[in-house]
Amino acid sequence: MKFIKRAMTSLAACAAFAGLLPSAQALTVPAGGSDVLSFFEVLNGGVFNKSYGFTLGSGGLFDVDGGISSNQNISALAYKLTGPGGVVLNGSGPGLFSVAGLGSGGYTFNVTGTATRAPGIYSGFAIITSAVPEPATLAMSLAALGLIGGLALRRRSS
Repeated sequence: MKFIKRAMTSLAACAAFAGLLPSAQALTVPAGGSDVLSFFEVLNGGVFNKSYGFTLGSGGLFDVDGGISSNQNISALAYKLTGPGGVVLNGSGPGLFSVAGLGSGGYTFNVTGTATRAPGIYSGFAIITSAVPEPATLAMSLAALGLIGGLALRRRSS
């Protein structure tokens, strides 16, 4: 498990460093939708406190899964996700995180730490997905369940 976490955080850092991840932006994710919040910072040194915001649409619940990584020039790396009801997630150091069942409203992902010398680099991502299945997915699941039930009933009566 440690290997997977280390690989994921290293991959996110490499992708961000290579410019594959877009710069951080404020996102609005509608109910039934999904999006990715990504960030990458290069610091010259000193204490930092950066915030990245997103808004979740009404009418559903959302899950947020992601990770954060840094180079050896970052110390005391910490992150916090705050929403309408207060703090949802507190974490420290590089690694993966997951939060389920978030309601609608504005959220802020805050990253703090110290760049001990230049370049201090950190990057991260948060995959935001709707926890409620889309209507087409739900319809397909119900149709498959009905088909399986019909086949079972047919075999039983034969």
